[in-house]
Amino acid sequence: MTSFRYPVANPQIGKNESTYVNECLDTHWISSSGKYIGAFEEGFSNTFGPGVSVAVNSGTIAIDLALEAVGISPGDEVMVPNFTFAGSVSPIYRLQAIPVLIPPCEDTWNIDVELLKKYLTPKTKAIIAVHLYGHPCDIKAIVKFAKEHNLAVIEDAAESLGAKVDGRYVGTFGDVGCFSFFGNKVLTTGEGGMCLCKNQQLADNIRLYRDHGMTSDQRYWHKVIGYNGRMTNMQAAVGLGQLERIESLIERRMEIHALYNNVFSKTEFFKKITIPENTQIVNWLESPVLKDSCGLDRNKLIQDLVEDSIETRPFFYPISQMPAYSRFGLNDANSDYFSSHGINLPTYTQLSDSDVNTIAESVCKRIEKQFNKGSKETKALELPKNIAPSYTPVVSIILPTFNEADNICSIISTLREEMVSISKDYEIIIIDEQSIDNTVGLIRENFKHDANVHFHIQEKRCGLAKAIHEGILKAKGEYILIMDTDYNHDPHMAGKIVKFTEHFDIVSGSRFTTGGSMEKTSVWFCSLIYNLMLRMLLGLKTQDNLAGYFCIKKEKIQLLNSDFIFYGHGDYFFRLLYLAHKKNFSILEVPISYKTNLSTNTSKSFLWTLLCYTKRALKLKFLSTD
Repeated sequence: MTSFRYPVANPQIGKNESTYVNECLDTHWISSSGKYIGAFEEGFSNTFGPGVSVAVNSGTIAIDLALEAVGISPGDEVMVPNFTFAGSVSPIYRLQAIPVLIPPCEDTWNIDVELLKKYLTPKTKAIIAVHLYGHPCDIKAIVKFAKEHNLAVIEDAAESLGAKVDGRYVGTFGDVGCFSFFGNKVLTTGEGGMCLCKNQQLADNIRLYRDHGMTSDQRYWHKVIGYNGRMTNMQAAVGLGQLERIESLIERRMEIHALYNNVFSKTEFFKKITIPENTQIVNWLESPVLKDSCGLDRNKLIQDLVEDSIETRPFFYPISQMPAYSRFGLNDANSDYFSSHGINLPTYTQLSDSDVNTIAESVCKRIEKQFNKGSKETKALELPKNIAPSYTPVVSIILPTFNEADNICSIISTLREEMVSISKDYEIIIIDEQSIDNTVGLIRENFKHDANVHFHIQEKRCGLAKAIHEGILKAKGEYILIMDTDYNHDPHMAGKIVKFTEHFDIVSGSRFTTGGSMEKTSVWFCSLIYNLMLRMLLGLKTQDNLAGYFCIKKEKIQLLNSDFIFYGHGDYFFRLLYLAHKKNFSILEVPISYKTNLSTNTSKSFLWTLLCYTKRALKLKFLSTD
């Protein structure tokens, strides 16, 4: 077993803890009865309430008991984060209920509240709201959603004792708050936990299940099938001693967090985790997250720090990745990211300021060494000469992708060359619609070190136009360039289109402007008919309203009504050009050669499509607003 100068955790056991435990030994009250259990429960309620406290022997059994107490039965669905410790999810299985895994937010590692409605079904009965790594989740929004749909809320606050939302401790918002007192926690009893219940009835139910299902007024009469979830008097004695100085324990942890942050904030290697204004975190374990754009290997960093006698931990694996839970598969890029880029650093109250600075500086030195070595050795990047990754792009290129493994790498490489040729700083925003080929793997393998390439996976397939719209919302550049990634659009035209946009509001690729062409005559004819129809119905002056290869100034696209969206591919572009005409934007059409993978095999498909476009164009004409 490796002995570290700086272990990841080290419980601080004070004088009172020893005194109370020795009293248990001297008086022989060493099992699950004794004065310290009641004193610890009462003290916990008084400190972290309101609520009724029930001491248990682990944070995981606390969730088991809470699920029993709120009435979860076999076949019920329980929403729970995909990115959490397995102890948040395994109790659902033990009750033969069904865990419904919810991805985390992109800017935090907690459950994405916006997705709750998507996963809600008539079988949903409860939400386990996890406050991960000392950061409260959006518990007020979760409770509001739960009340609207008559769901129970169990708070897993195992890692967040002392954290607050609106000045109120986490664990007091839901029906039951569950806490862990493992050796590395903010407050420890060695092993142990607590259920903080909203009312006495819930507390009585938890006590019943905790004590083998045995009634309190008739010994050995088992009303239900229960658990042995009891805390010992000795554990409670340690807990009471810890509780008496909990303020100083939390305060020191927050001082340690400030020291780490002071060093890390001076570098560009760490992702910023959003902390809402009304939220007060607690520093359970210092948990920085490496930026993907820096191309760092988190596991190598962990190994390197061993040489400095610094023990660390990787972040949890997503639940959906592990064999025991794999049948609930989930495409969850955010969980994957946090899991592979997060690291837990030594955090315990005995660390001096000097110790924390030494650890933080060692982390930064190891990262810098890895980053500099990677910059020299990585061949996959092949960044163009005389240009460095830019964090203030002038051009934002939006690439919607679905199964583009054959094209995506060459398109990105060509686009980078084009931006260098016109001397424009750029970002490439890839919005993937859950590709099932190797598109995702190729992007991550070849461009993970490229600070200009940003990769996002949609939670579900919403259509190409929706993906483009999401890309526009993320764009930071002065100019926004949009194009297909199936080689319908020639990436070598990108530089020319962007340059023309310096003099026009919109520059659009056109198959029908002089010089433009299409590969298939039949598709060219059908497209011509569609475009003529759109010009007549909407009064458009442009030749090609459906090609979808264009560049627009960001200040101009913000003037258009972004709420009025058709989700078909061509719909999006003729809608945008129609509104641009109404705003009197200056529009230039640049001839492009178009290689289509579309087919028009029957007159029925052509007529049906023509009818659909006519209907949508009429709807746009009569319902759109400026």
